[in-house]
Formats: sequence, structure tokens, C-alpha cells
Amino acid sequence: ALIALTHWENPLPFKRAWCLWEIFSAATSPDDLNVKCAMSEKEWACLLRGLRHDSHMVLQRFLSHLDSQRSECSEETDRIALHRQMRGVGYDAVNLRILHLLRAQLMTLLEVELDKLRHLDMTAPPRTGIHNISSIATCNNTTASHLPRHRHSHFYTSSTSSEEVEVCDEVARMSFLHGLALLAHDQGDDVSATEFTNRLLNDKRSYYGEHHLETLSTMNELALLYREHQQPHLSLPLLQKVAQMREHLLGPLHPLTLQAMTHEASCQTLLHHYSEAEGVY
Repeated sequence: ALIALTHWENPLPFKRAWCLWEIFSAATSPDDLNVKCAMSEKEWACLLRGLRHDSHMVLQRFLSHLDSQRSECSEETDRIALHRQMRGVGYDAVNLRILHLLRAQLMTLLEVELDKLRHLDMTAPPRTGIHNISSIATCNNTTASHLPRHRHSHFYTSSTSSEEVEVCDEVARMSFLHGLALLAHDQGDDVSATEFTNRLLNDKRSYYGEHHLETLSTMNELALLYREHQQPHLSLPLLQKVAQMREHLLGPLHPLTLQAMTHEASCQTLLHHYSEAEGVY
């Protein structure tokens, strides 16, 4: 089965009851049918541009449009019949199964693009036609804006606009890692989510510095993953550092500082350090 993702920012198949039911049926078939997603070269270029800039935001926006309960049909009789089938299974079950399939293929996409940054080939011509996002055909039409320059960076230039825009590979790599961490967490793969977040933190330390707010944001995400995985002993030192540095950079009453202190106190409580937790509160 092939899912043609027309209009990637609000994919048409996500609105159509027939499309969603066929995807769900193929994904749950005992015949182990192969379900793939594909898009045109133009759509793929736009998606990749967004992923290089901010994959976390792009992925959340992309996946948030899928809602089988709101899907429509051109024929009312078909809509009634299909929704009867989906209610029988459960709308949430339909959504979750399709999202699981999409997230897995998006993870493949990001991992391949991450690998391309390790083996940069600026001379390769762009391919044309349909791009399968599970096998990830090469596409050079990438761009982004307002990204910091780094003296060790490589840059792509956009061929989708008359104005060439430089895209920093270091920032693209961090964006891909952030997206992978999000997808792995949503897939229930806590080990991979932690691994990707650790790699992202190391990259941000190298690129921005240890005490930059961007670095502290990812440090906070890693700490919360450790806490979620019942590893408060790993979470606490990170949360303490985040709280300390945010207080230094933003002030003691800034919302982000107070948020970090709340997380720290919660972690102290999990470790049965009640007096320390009370002191933070």
C-alpha cells in the first residue's frame, strides 16, 4: 500500500475516511502488507527544509492533523459505513496504529538525513519524481533562515528560491536529533529517546557552549527523560545545574527558572530527600 502525502503540512489522506481505513487495514493485515509513504519532489523539498530548521515543530504539526473521527467521504453512505467500522475498532486505536507507522518511517527519514550530513556530497545532482520517505531519495533543495554561523560549518544553498540562504549543517543535525528523540519517545522507545537526547546535548554543548539557554533546554529534557524512566539519581544533577544556570542567566523569578526548581524539588522527593525538596520549594 502506498500513501501519497499530498500537501504535507496538512496531508489530504489524513482527512479522508477511505484513506485512513485502508491504511489501518493494511497496517493490521495478517498478510503483513508493506505500507509506504511517498510524496512529490516539491513536497519532499518543503518537508526537508522544515525538518532541517526545526524538526520538532514540523513533526508535531504534521502528525497533529491525523484524526480519524473527523474524516470525511464524498459519499455520505460511505462515510456512515466507514465510521461504523472505525467506531467498532475505536477511533483512538485507528489513530495510534497509523501514527505508529508514520513515526517509524519518519525516523528512518531523519536517520538517513543525519547520515548524509556525515558523508556530505555537494556535487550530487538532485533526483526527480516521487520520493519514498521510508527509503529517502536524495534531495538537495534544502533551506532555512536565521541560523547561527559556525566556523567549522558546511552549508547548503537553496535552489527553491531566487535568494540563496545558507543552512548550517550543525544546526540541521541538532534539529534531526531533536526530531528523532521526539519520535522515539512517542513510539515508546525510551532507550533510543535517551540516546538521541544525549547526542543532542553533546552537540549543543559543542556548538552553543555549556551554559547557553539552548543547551540548558536539552539538558532539562534529558533530565526529565531520566526521571520518567525512574532514574532520579541521573536526573537530579542535571536539574540542579539547569536551575542554577537559569537563575544566573534569567533571574530567580523567571518562569523557566521556577519550572526548573519545581522539577528539581520533584526529583528530590522521588529520592526521599524531603528536607532538600522543601528547601527548593
